[in-house]
Amino acid sequence: MKTGSLRRSGVLWLALAAVAGAAFGQEETALKPIPGLSQEKFGKVEDLRARLREQQRNLMSLPDSAQLIRADEELKKFCTASDLVAITFSEDHKLSQAAFMLLRGPFNAALTADHVAGLLKHLRQPPAEEAWRAGWVSRALGVNRRLGVPALVKILRESDDVFARVHAAGGLFVRGSAADGNQRRAAAEFLLKSLGNEDDTSREAHNYAQPLEPWMAEWLVARLADPALSANFVKNATSLLAHYRPQGLDEQLKAVYLRALEQDDPAARINAVNGLRSLGLSEADLPLYARIRKDENPHVRRMLYAGLCDVKAPWAAGLLTAGLDDSLPDNLGICACGLAALGHKPAVPKLIEVLRRAPARADQPFEDGYRQAGEAAVKLAGLEGYDFRQLTESVGNRFFGAELIVERPDVYRSERARLLKWWDTTGSKLSWD
Repeated sequence: MKTGSLRRSGVLWLALAAVAGAAFGQEETALKPIPGLSQEKFGKVEDLRARLREQQRNLMSLPDSAQLIRADEELKKFCTASDLVAITFSEDHKLSQAAFMLLRGPFNAALTADHVAGLLKHLRQPPAEEAWRAGWVSRALGVNRRLGVPALVKILRESDDVFARVHAAGGLFVRGSAADGNQRRAAAEFLLKSLGNEDDTSREAHNYAQPLEPWMAEWLVARLADPALSANFVKNATSLLAHYRPQGLDEQLKAVYLRALEQDDPAARINAVNGLRSLGLSEADLPLYARIRKDENPHVRRMLYAGLCDVKAPWAAGLLTAGLDDSLPDNLGICACGLAALGHKPAVPKLIEVLRRAPARADQPFEDGYRQAGEAAVKLAGLEGYDFRQLTESVGNRFFGAELIVERPDVYRSERARLLKWWDTTGSKLSWD
């Protein structure tokens, strides 16, 4: 259970402890009885839950040689398929997920019509916090050719419940499904049409529809030519296309992304820029990128700056230098790193301006974008002896670990002051053309 890079602080240590102690997402309360489970089996489930929670509490202190208790392996020792179906309704998410995993795997062939009928109850519109179970059950039924697939096909064809239909379609389409080609195609078409739904089923349809097949990309490209489409459809469809590049559709896709850039929803514009990145940014489109750079949303601009860094071409230097005026420190950092990678020395004066804007007071954070600007300025100016490095340290073990970013704001402020003094006395008098 690894985490990414995090900043070291008192708050961080509390956050790590909270994650380690509450990874189940539930408080330490007694497990409620599970209908359909015998008293003997329920006792074993209670014992397993207690052992799993104890393990979770001690996760960060376990030696690397320790053997973890796995909920699915433990349940497999004493459960039947009927028991597992009952456990999928448990309030304990970890146990419920483990039961679903077993029903999708070694116990799948043992499913009966009664089991399927019980599992389908998860596809009735649940409270939002319980909706995740629908995704698990749809995948478990989707790999069961004898009973599960026919049940999902029936829901997709006959149900009036959009929530149930989207999850049924997802179970029929996702990788590993036992549905035949026609059933999978019908499911995929329904998912694509559901991208414009005005509730959370549009997000679910988007997630199920990945990865796109070539015919699906062509279907979306043709559909996106309609100017009357909902903003939700454009956002979700553009997101799917931006992560997939079918051969021979570059011009059509570019037209799709250019239209999405006109959407009011910033998420659609972010997806559009991401799509342009996947096609490959080109010097011929510099005027277009100059317009995107002025987008009111900083994350749209961020996607552009990241794309300009990707190309590693001198023609991108002008826009990256202009990006040093951005209001978002993260964007400053992206542009600074891109300019350093290009070796673009004319950016040094602008990088110094960025450092002048960095908070100088000890009670203000020295954000990473400013640190990266200092690092880039030193590199491009060919200076030595400055320390704008980002230091990290590893904590935890092979079960639960993190790379912690060591906070060094005082060091960065000191180096900033030194660099600005060098600039005022020496650097500003040099030529940076």
